[in-house]
Amino acid sequence: MARKSTALLATLGITAAVLALPSLFRKRGQRPASREEEDEFYEQQRTPSWAPPGWAFPVAWTLATVSLAAGTQRLLFAADKLTTTSRIAGKSDWQDSSRRQELLFYYGLHYLLYATFSRVYFDERSPVLAAAWTSADFALCHLAFYRAWNFDRQVAASFIPVNLWLTLAVPLSLYQAAANRDPIFGTAGIEAGEVVAASLGVTPVS
Repeated sequence: MARKSTALLATLGITAAVLALPSLFRKRGQRPASREEEDEFYEQQRTPSWAPPGWAFPVAWTLATVSLAAGTQRLLFAADKLTTTSRIAGKSDWQDSSRRQELLFYYGLHYLLYATFSRVYFDERSPVLAAAWTSADFALCHLAFYRAWNFDRQVAASFIPVNLWLTLAVPLSLYQAAANRDPIFGTAGIEAGEVVAASLGVTPVS
């Protein structure tokens, strides 16, 4: 019981820390946008008809972060509980440790992408950078799930919520990059979208 309570507290602590990270990377010298202002900016963007409402993003990311935090604390504080197939196969503890460190690196890199996303999207207002961040996170979290699957299924499962959300977020972010002028890259995203649309024989987004 005590161990479960410790795991719960660690999960909640990691969740709170991660959710607070974006505030450390916001643009200096200006007042950070409020949630209402961020929602307004998102609503002003050209988005597809299936785009989720603004309020869905903090809900989805909070749930995904809780799940990822549970996986993180399991790697950090419950290494003896990991159900590694490498142990069953008779591999060394060093190999287990190496995979554990690799997965912790993936968690850390995801948290960094999450922490800096608000800077590139809401502060810089760049749909192109937002699409790059989202696509990179999609690739990273799917790789982490694959690498964790034969190491510890509970750790792998912690990536399921974020991977489901990113599967929706990637096409949404690419649509925004192709449909909106970017203050940093100008019409580069729109032009790239037109090239892709022409190569696929479909109508460009607008």
